[in-house]
Amino acid sequence: MVDNFSVLSKMCELNDKSILAYDSGNFIYARTGKNGWGEVRIAVDNDTIMRLESENLNLYLLIYDIKKFIEVRNQMEEENV
Repeated sequence: MVDNFSVLSKMCELNDKSILAYDSGNFIYARTGKNGWGEVRIAVDNDTIMRLESENLNLYLLIYDIKKFIEVRNQMEEENV
């Protein structure tokens, strides 16, 4: 079985807009809630909203550690020099 992150990684390599990314600068608000669940509202472009309504798209919120991201990115850049 292929894990989901491997599939997402491959889709990112294709760079064909089959996967989109919006950073935390697009957050309208985020708040904690009851029973351990909170709420996040994020702005996305109208085309994405229309595609979510009309196509077979799935929306994920991906949260990652920026320090680890930079560390891994730097390592990958060093390997490609």
